[in-house]
Amino acid sequence: MAVTSGNIVHDNNWVKRGFLYKTGPTETQFTISIKNNAAGGGGNDWVLDDIKLATCYPDLIMNPNDTISACAGYPVTITDTVKSFFNDYGYFMWEVSLNNGVSWVSLPTSKGFRTPVLENGLWVYHVDTVYIPSAADSGKLIRLKVASTSSNLTNSNCSVNNSQNVFLKIYSRSCSVLNAMLLNFSGVIFNNKASLQWTSKNENGLKEYDVEKSIDGINFLQIGKVSAVNDPGATYAFKDPEDISSIIYYRLKFINSDLSNIKYSKIISLHNKSASFKISTTNPFSNNLKIDVFLPHEGIVDFNLYDIYGNVINKKSLQLTTGNSQVLLDNLNGLTPGIYILRAFFDGIILQNKLIKAN
Repeated sequence: MAVTSGNIVHDNNWVKRGFLYKTGPTETQFTISIKNNAAGGGGNDWVLDDIKLATCYPDLIMNPNDTISACAGYPVTITDTVKSFFNDYGYFMWEVSLNNGVSWVSLPTSKGFRTPVLENGLWVYHVDTVYIPSAADSGKLIRLKVASTSSNLTNSNCSVNNSQNVFLKIYSRSCSVLNAMLLNFSGVIFNNKASLQWTSKNENGLKEYDVEKSIDGINFLQIGKVSAVNDPGATYAFKDPEDISSIIYYRLKFINSDLSNIKYSKIISLHNKSASFKISTTNPFSNNLKIDVFLPHEGIVDFNLYDIYGNVINKKSLQLTTGNSQVLLDNLNGLTPGIYILRAFFDGIILQNKLIKAN
């Protein structure tokens, strides 16, 4: 494999060059040789500095993202979304830790393979597992591990386990069954704010509803609580205080009086059709820069990352669909800590964010 940096103009400034190399499934080593192809003669000197080798590991997004509360003997479902720059991390394995993450063992029948699908520039697949805990499982941790081959799953040097560790909180006492059922659950957007409405059929033993919100329909955060009135046919309303500028998802979490059992409503989505092109980013960023994008209609978006001198140091052009997407600018660990500018171009609109690169 031969890669060229192209002609480098001598202007007394440092120039950064790089390339991507995808290893084979059984490849364990490779050699990099660097040479100067410029014409020889006096003064043909060059200097190399800060040579770095970075890996393109996938992101593992767990749902739920921190704690599972359940009753002993009741099945719980855990889901993970795997997003990667390459499509070779399809092998997965669920693991459990009995000692707060010091050591891990695989769950029974937890291994498998999924074929990643290209979504907005990243290879993505979803995987879940059903776990029936006992009271003794309370305090254990569960995580997902992925690799490029089945054998690599058991090799700590060739597998990735950077998912959120999910904490199990298991109740040993008898858990009452939630009988609350929704007759309807809907929402509307007015003046850029979402209003939710729902009606319950049976609320015996119900303490409250937690209102949860998501920008991707997978990872939800609580944004409010509504106390249950425990009346048949009770009707509720909740208004999201934040402006809605894209497609957004909502669900309700039912919590009973002794906090020992929960269940969820269906997920509804609301789309602010008057919303315009929008981006938001992690700030400060470190090795990777995650960009959340909303498009009012599908099209090509160009992303350019500039240093303070106006030099383009990273760029990406992607065809994105209507609504919410996530874009990743990776391999940024070699950048000097400081201030950078991100510009996004779509349909004649330019958006600009000032960012800080941390160590």
